[in-house]
Amino acid sequence: MKTLVLFDSNLGNTKKIAETIAGELGNSAEVKSIADFDKQQLNGIDFLIVGSPIIGWKPTEKMQGFLNGFKVGELNGKKLLLLIRG
Repeated sequence: MKTLVLFDSNLGNTKKIAETIAGELGNSAEVKSIADFDKQQLNGIDFLIVGSPIIGWKPTEKMQGFLNGFKVGELNGKKLLLLIRG
């Protein structure tokens, strides 16, 4: 199963968690910062893991923009795990 671990990080902690998750998943997992992400990179992905710190009880602005940018049904057929941490 091809996996993308997408993250935003302010202090580096969420990045470390994303890298650890991808490491545990093996060679089929790629880690990508939201700052370096293009929606085309979702092509061929089976599992999307998204991680973000919490700012004011919400994901970061970059991550909110990413999550709100999807149209209904755009992620059909993909498994999704959202990790928000405080």
